[in-house]
Amino acid sequence: MTWTPRLDFLPIAPFRTNISAAIMEHQVEALAWAAGQCGITTTLPPLVAIYGARAVRDKYPVANVLIMGEDPRDTNGGDCDESKRLLIEFEMLASDGEDLIGQLEAYVLMGRSIITEMTEEELTAGVNTERESILVSVGSVRYGERKYESKNKFVQVGSIIATISYREVEREG
Repeated sequence: MTWTPRLDFLPIAPFRTNISAAIMEHQVEALAWAAGQCGITTTLPPLVAIYGARAVRDKYPVANVLIMGEDPRDTNGGDCDESKRLLIEFEMLASDGEDLIGQLEAYVLMGRSIITEMTEEELTAGVNTERESILVSVGSVRYGERKYESKNKFVQVGSIIATISYREVEREG
């Protein structure tokens, strides 16, 4: 017997893949723009890589795109409003903690801008999109630091939360 659920929920992994790909594809131009917004006149290095989990890295700057979870809400009509959340962290390592936070802000702005500018086609590549619309919003900017063993190395993290929202409509049957 084939399982045919009433609601055809989407996995979050393709959204993480598509957002990561968009950041890697557009980062050089978007980072130059963001640096200018922050008053930085030097060229900032592009991200070395984007990872799906936190770990101590050998090379920086990097990004981690972490799955935070979902917040489904049933509607009165039997449908379900889905909100899937990804935590995007930008990590930098430097010996000057004062300059580091200023530079990190440019990476956060870059990420916010790229994700906000993604088209629905870019966001949903490889996803069954038989839905009215799928939206992405970016918010909740945070900054913090991570502790590492070296006393003269500073690691700062700037993060944003991307929320992917859509309505899952009950199948007709």
